[in-house]
Amino acid sequence: MPDQLFYNTGISTYIWVLSNRKEEHRKNKVQLIDARNHWVPMEKSLANKRRRIGDPTDKPKDPDYIGDITDLHGQFQAEACRWVLFDKDGKVVTVTNNAPADAAPEGQIWKQLVVSKIFDNEDFGYNKITVERPLRLNFHATLERLVRLEDETAFKNLATSAKKDESARLIDIAAGEARQQQIRDLLAEFAKRHPEQINDRKAFLDSLKPMDRELGVRLSAPELKAVVSALSERDETAEICRNKDGGRLNLNIMYLLSLKIGSMIAYRSVRVILCS
Repeated sequence: MPDQLFYNTGISTYIWVLSNRKEEHRKNKVQLIDARNHWVPMEKSLANKRRRIGDPTDKPKDPDYIGDITDLHGQFQAEACRWVLFDKDGKVVTVTNNAPADAAPEGQIWKQLVVSKIFDNEDFGYNKITVERPLRLNFHATLERLVRLEDETAFKNLATSAKKDESARLIDIAAGEARQQQIRDLLAEFAKRHPEQINDRKAFLDSLKPMDRELGVRLSAPELKAVVSALSERDETAEICRNKDGGRLNLNIMYLLSLKIGSMIAYRSVRVILCS
């Protein structure tokens, strides 16, 4: 429908005609009618209402736009067209079902526009397809990445305590800060022994874990996760990260925020599965 039809809003609106008693030729079909140009200006604006749909029963001089819209619906014709006359500013002057016999007045232009389309129900159906790309990470114990460890939640939580007793809480915090320093020392030593970038998650863990045991740090699962998160970056040239059974670690499973790609795919479109 045209815009500026209502008092409180100028947005375009839609009229839905729904029925479970469709005629046979309308079953499993959807008709869309473009009536955006079927309007005449109000003699006097009322807030946002500056237009109305032409109706000669309301004002005899009006074009019968309500009748034309009704005819478009009743005829149920695909690719039905109307001739629309626009002024120099692109505003609608009139809409007619008949091809103009004369040229448009100076500064105006006639355009033939499709105003009715027929679709199958399936044309509006979609499947949601989730594409999960294999996780590829590189690992490098650079100063920049070592600093990122300080922002990892599991690492920060080491030096916190929920105990209400102040002395007990301070003891826990001191122990946590000592644990944090142990992990910093472990990674500093790792950086000395492995200054190179490692493009394989398994190779990185195989290098880190012996040092972890050697220095007696014994990283817990949350601590190891924090280290992996801080020292890694996505790298499409790196090896695919795999779990203990050799399967791929998808982006949404471990060590990285979810990066699943969700796409709405039309029923009738070609389905393409992306693999890497």
